[in-house]
Amino acid sequence: MKRLVLLLTLLIPFFTFSQIINIPGDYHTIQEGINATSTGDTVLVDTGTYVENIYFLGKNITVASHYLTTLDTSYISQTIIDGNHTGSVVYFLNAEDSTTLLCGFTIQNGAGYFDVHTETTFGGGIYCNGSSPSLKNLIITNNQVDGGGGGIFILSSQPTLTNIIAKNNTSNRGRGGGISIVISQVTFQNVMLKNNSSLFGGGISIGSNCNLIFDSIHLCSIYSNHAAVGKDIYSSYPVEIYLDTFSVATPTNFYASPLQNFNLHILNNIVELIDVDLYVSPDGDNDNDGLSEETPLKTIYQAFSMILADSLHQHTVYLLEGTYGEYNAETFPVYIPDYIHLKGVDENNVVLDCSGTFESVVYFNRNSSTKLSGLTITGGKGMNGRSGGGIYCSNTNLNFENLIIKGNGTLEYGGGIYIRNGSDVTLKNLTITDNRSEYGGGGAIYCQGSDVYIENSSIKDNGGSDCILVWFSSNIIFKNVLIANNESGVIILQSNAHLINTTITGHEVDEGYGGISSSNSGIISENTIFWNNTPTGISFGENWDGTDTIYISYSNIEGGEEGININDSTTVYWLEGNIDQDPIFVALGDNPYQINDYSPCIDAGTPDTTGLNLPEYDLAGELRIFNERVDIGAYEWNTFVGIEESSMPDRLQLQVNTYPNPFTTSTTIEYELIQPETVRIIFYNQFGKLVDVIEESQLQGLNKVVWTPENLPDGIYYFRLQAGEEMATGKMVKID
Repeated sequence: MKRLVLLLTLLIPFFTFSQIINIPGDYHTIQEGINATSTGDTVLVDTGTYVENIYFLGKNITVASHYLTTLDTSYISQTIIDGNHTGSVVYFLNAEDSTTLLCGFTIQNGAGYFDVHTETTFGGGIYCNGSSPSLKNLIITNNQVDGGGGGIFILSSQPTLTNIIAKNNTSNRGRGGGISIVISQVTFQNVMLKNNSSLFGGGISIGSNCNLIFDSIHLCSIYSNHAAVGKDIYSSYPVEIYLDTFSVATPTNFYASPLQNFNLHILNNIVELIDVDLYVSPDGDNDNDGLSEETPLKTIYQAFSMILADSLHQHTVYLLEGTYGEYNAETFPVYIPDYIHLKGVDENNVVLDCSGTFESVVYFNRNSSTKLSGLTITGGKGMNGRSGGGIYCSNTNLNFENLIIKGNGTLEYGGGIYIRNGSDVTLKNLTITDNRSEYGGGGAIYCQGSDVYIENSSIKDNGGSDCILVWFSSNIIFKNVLIANNESGVIILQSNAHLINTTITGHEVDEGYGGISSSNSGIISENTIFWNNTPTGISFGENWDGTDTIYISYSNIEGGEEGININDSTTVYWLEGNIDQDPIFVALGDNPYQINDYSPCIDAGTPDTTGLNLPEYDLAGELRIFNERVDIGAYEWNTFVGIEESSMPDRLQLQVNTYPNPFTTSTTIEYELIQPETVRIIFYNQFGKLVDVIEESQLQGLNKVVWTPENLPDGIYYFRLQAGEEMATGKMVKID
């Protein structure tokens, strides 16, 4: 009897001060019922579909279906709140506390809260900002937003999620197809996320400053979601998650990204990964095994979802010829998992084209031992249309080789490539052309706080402000690089740049700089050409209580040392070997910035290239050091260029006659001098190696030199003859 009296005593305040509002008995809509409540009241909703968007209005109340009173789970699917594709279905915006309960509904067809600052939508099913409600026994499905949280968006909140199924929700260009969490503490108990999709974190995206508690007894499940980055989970910070079921037993960063941020405890899995190389073709089939060129998969995304790769099992996904894009339902951006090399068979005939989307073509974040080679990257607009049109790199170590990056554009930074946040990137044999950044910088390349090494690459015809923008404690090395005909030149801010055998030319800017501009930075120029840049080739702009230095050696600087525009804090180290002469480019063919036979840059580079580690070949595929001494600029002179393609300079060309040709033991080189000169003839074999030199003082008139290469094998030989300002080249063949 005492126990009954105590129970009645506890219930008296509830019956006295709380009420139950029945929907549709008392009010036609759920929102009308909420409007009529006070703290502690319950809105009890009968079965049916309620087309509305509901706001809790800061009231700590219960809104529930008859599941609350019966525990019959059929009420969850029969009691539906439908947002009719307008706004979020349910809003918690006014500091609702943990006594607030939403229970026993299906929540569907929400379009999200529109944020005026970001001009996008968040929280298709539930939008929770600055609140701590209890969400229990819910099915959240078929909701869609552009920003974050297709199913649920949680910001600056502390909710508890219990017995939740979030499925078939979408975040088109944001994070968290199922759930997106930012600056919040969330408790999860028996939550299932499946078949949701987004750009980052198909099932769930975890943002900064979050504390997530995954119950180790009432386990959650996350599987079969879809995202370009983090197929199931994406997290910006370390998190421990206890799961009954995950897509795979051994996660890769394709499924959980970045992988190092996760400590996953998994009991069961859906997919078995395979430890093999795979093949992909736009004409393939995702039902194939992908193990050979004869049975390729159709999409890169499918290959990454099948492959097991780690530090001990590194693999390659081979891309066969064709265009990967809307045609074959490819997913963009392409996110390459750790320890995988994505390798096209030919950069001219393997194309990643994301013209139909509004993303970067390829995305990297905290990747390890990842490679990309042998393909064309085009049509990118950048992450959310802002930065990194072709390639977006953050906090990662990468190697790119044999790529064509063209026709990409962004509103802000890095039309071609965007590199930031402590990345270390190597670019070899790249063509970066026809890319653009509208309002930020780096039409071709943007580099912030990172180290970049560029070798044997051509960067030309890119648009927007700053073709290459390097700033904020970055270090960049250009080795054997052509930077030509971009709308603007190179800017180095608070960083260091080292230019080796590079050619910077053809930049015409109305104001500011043409070739390269620097502030609070250090520049080293070796064997480099600065020519035909308007208004200046090298300039140092305003600095911020810092200094600028430049070391120049064996370089061709238009205007010489006086042509460098300096500020009061600039120190110029004008070292040996520099010249100020027209480099005399070939100006035609596929490589118009090759130097021709009469260029003063020939054999004018650093006498000792020890330590420069120059590539074996230049941009035209010719030997980088044709003679014992390297030339200035990105191209090496050789007789193939001299004989076949060179244009006539404004100087005399000797008329020579070589006979016999072919020859067996000796041949005669005949020419006429207009005045007495010292004549020097240099002979090369077909590989560019110097094999002989003849130097003689000769008189005005007809002269002859007999060459007898007794110890040289049969083959093709070239010569370069110089007499004062007169030059000539020739080709000879020695036979038995």
